[in-house]
This record gives sequence, C-alpha cells and structure tokens, in this order.
Amino acid sequence: MSVELVPHLVDLDELAATRPARHYLFPCRAGQPAAAEPARVAAEVSYLDEIPERVPWTLVGCARSKSIHDWFYGDDVPMVDMCPRRLADERTGSMPVITKCCLLEDRVAQDAGLVVVPWGASLAQIREGLRLALTAGQRPDPVSR
Repeated sequence: MSVELVPHLVDLDELAATRPARHYLFPCRAGQPAAAEPARVAAEVSYLDEIPERVPWTLVGCARSKSIHDWFYGDDVPMVDMCPRRLADERTGSMPVITKCCLLEDRVAQDAGLVVVPWGASLAQIREGLRLALTAGQRPDPVSR
C-alpha cells in the first residue's frame, strides 16, 4: 500500500485579510515570514507571547490564544479563527485529514475522517494518528453503500 501525505498550508496573511484591521495580534512570532521575506499584511503586527501593550487590534488565533488574551488584557477582542482543527474539519471529505490542536493535550482524537493529535504530540501519538487516518481512509463511504 502506498500513502501520500499532502500538506494543506494556511496563509495567515490571507486569513487575517478576511477581517481587515489596522493592527493584528498573532499568537507568536513562530509563524512570521523569514527576515528576507517581509510580511504581506498591510497593518501593524504584534505577538501575544510578547505581552505587548494593549492597543485596538484583531486577534488571529484560536480558543487557547483568546483565553490567554482575555487573561492578560481582561477584555473582548475581535478575532479571526485560525484553529487548525476547525480549518481541517472544513476540509474533511473523502480523504482522511490529520491535524494538531493545542486544546488536546494527552491523547489522539478521531471523528469520522478527521484525526487530531496534540500540538506537542509525541512520535507515538503521531504514529497512532497516522494509523487512525489510514484506517479511516480504508473504510467504505456509508453514503455510497
């Protein structure tokens, strides 16, 4: 049996642009472009992990980053949801999908063709996630019976 893993990369600049703002707050610098490649977001950008001074911004994040924002700043924030689990759930179709979620900490979860591993998954958890995804990909579609 041959298996091909096909990445689906999410462009955070494009995602942020779905809710135009003058200032965006991303969870951390880890996703920023390389120094030689400037950000394409035509706005100010701050990073939640640096705990910047509060300004009117739009959070590009997930439920965990919103909780962290609420704890540090104590107020509501406009938000663009970039949750990998939610975005992957939108893509689940005839092929199984595997993704990560920071709200999942100690186990691998499966719902139909969507397999979710913890954000900091161990190699054993990734192996289990791949096994579940392969198993899900071999099941006949219940609609086509």
